Amino acid sequence: MSYIAESFKRFNELPANIKQAVGDLEAVNKIRTLEKRYQVGLSLPVIFVSIGDIGVEDLPYYLEEREKVDETTAKQIGDEVKKAVFAPVLEELMSRESEQDAEEAANDSALAFNELKKGLSEEKRAGVAFYIGEKKADEPEAESELKPEEFREILSKHIIATINAGIDLKKSLNKEIILGLTTGDIDRNSMVKTLLSNQEYVGKNSLIMDGRPEAPTVENWLKDFMKEKGSGIFDNLALINYLTAADNPKKLNEKEKQTLSSVINLYRNLKFFPESQFDMPEGDWQIFGHEAETPKFTMQTGGARPVRFEQIPAEEPEPEPEPQKSAAEMMLETLEEMKNQHKPGSIERKAIEEEIKKLSA
Repeated sequence: MSYIAESFKRFNELPANIKQAVGDLEAVNKIRTLEKRYQVGLSLPVIFVSIGDIGVEDLPYYLEEREKVDETTAKQIGDEVKKAVFAPVLEELMSRESEQDAEEAANDSALAFNELKKGLSEEKRAGVAFYIGEKKADEPEAESELKPEEFREILSKHIIATINAGIDLKKSLNKEIILGLTTGDIDRNSMVKTLLSNQEYVGKNSLIMDGRPEAPTVENWLKDFMKEKGSGIFDNLALINYLTAADNPKKLNEKEKQTLSSVINLYRNLKFFPESQFDMPEGDWQIFGHEAETPKFTMQTGGARPVRFEQIPAEEPEPEPEPQKSAAEMMLETLEEMKNQHKPGSIERKAIEEEIKKLSA
């Protein structure tokens, strides 16, 4: 399902009062009046705000990025849309945004332990409980190594929970991950590919990528970072510059920025291992970063498994098949089909017609 189709589905699942406030004939006429006055499409961004993908106060920013409206005009349009369209449900929309923030914060602590355990084998769970302070007096300390499939599960579904987990747990995981990477038991390139497809959210507002809103997944954040800073190894200055100066991170609060910083650091530490660790003593190496100093530990080579710090060659990208039709042509066909599924005069149909007009220009 395309993003636009998914957005319409979510719009139709909204409470009746919200759909009526922004989608009835009176609201559509108000939207059209503003569109004619400012010569800018508003139906689709109104839907994005209604379903919560764009914050009410973030509408001007979207118009600047997507529609190339100047800052002053974008703010004026945002204020007028808020008064003319969202006024009857404004308090509800703002309350929903606040509840989403509070729920996200309240869930972080619980997810840090409960979700992380899902990514670990049964024999490892006693060790997890021990390292985050839930060890009972008669529980032994677990010594088992992290298996490749367990690390893949964490990178696939539990990055945020691991980032929010206790420092001692991350120290333990780092030790086992680094040992697996240096002995070859964990394939770095394969794990990087898993990380780059992670669908967990960082923040709740959409990213604007190539002029279109995209879900704020780990995958999309890393794509956005690489677009801004390149795909080579980078230092902390480049990371700080991205978090403070790039457009998409500006919509994050400080806690979300810290989470995103940890995600990008994880990508650097894993993708460019071991080069990413060369500015730290060997005993302090990290994959999942933490602020406290990591205790010294010694890599066990065991004689038969010597530790080698060889540069692993970059994985060759798979060639993309040439499309039979251009992306624009395929999108136009999809939009035409979607348009016929909605009644003439509806806000959904109006939004689709705006997109068709832009693609056909």
